[in-house]
Amino acid sequence: AGLRPERRGAATASPLLGTPQGFAWRLQRSGVIWWGIAMFVGGLAYGSAFSAIEDYQDNEFVQRMVEDVGGASLTESFMSIIVVVLAIVCTIFAIIAGLRPRREETSGRAESVLATALSRTRWAATHVVIAMAGGVALLLVSGAGLGVGAAASTGDAGYIGQALGATLAYAPALWLTAGLAVTVFGLTPRVIGLAWAVLVYGGFVTYFGGLLDLPGWMLDLSPFQHIPRMPAGDFTAVPLLILTMIAAALIAVGLAGFRRRDVELK
Repeated sequence: AGLRPERRGAATASPLLGTPQGFAWRLQRSGVIWWGIAMFVGGLAYGSAFSAIEDYQDNEFVQRMVEDVGGASLTESFMSIIVVVLAIVCTIFAIIAGLRPRREETSGRAESVLATALSRTRWAATHVVIAMAGGVALLLVSGAGLGVGAAASTGDAGYIGQALGATLAYAPALWLTAGLAVTVFGLTPRVIGLAWAVLVYGGFVTYFGGLLDLPGWMLDLSPFQHIPRMPAGDFTAVPLLILTMIAAALIAVGLAGFRRRDVELK
């Protein structure tokens, strides 16, 4: 800092910055960009291993991991498992972004913003929109990285479309998990740690459910288990619609609760 002069800032702010949506985007813009870069690189790294996956078809651990997934080939089963992992990581961003209003509230910055004519619901909803839309964008970016990496390592460009469709299918599970975070923020912010419960449980079931032979009802408690395991499985729209409706209900409850509860003041 002592060797380089400070960069001069803009003389005037963008008109978008004067709107709730623009201000929320400015607060979360860097996170979306850096998460996007990380997810693309992560997907690319996983995809580059596709050319060697068939070499592990006799590995007992790999066989146990994929036997419940199905699929016509080990490569399809492997992609289905990797897509779940990428979706869970993308959901971490969605929860963090969805809880940004809580961070603004505890720091005291929300108090100044809400003292204006801006409604609580609109203020919180702008961050929720970024969380949900940004989460979907990360799913697509990670799917693109996975598909490009797989296509480059195997020479089959068809993996790009498969990866994009498989990752996008997890959007309802991401929305539901982030929607629970919004509900906790709106109703019981003092136990905000509960916002991570579904994600932690979903990750546990994804990694260890098959290895531990967990009963079906325990697997079904994770929203990620209800998503079609493409490309190993067939696409079904009904569970995606149900998860989306539950997510919408959770968000509505959370925003309604925030409108009625006391705002923490500093």
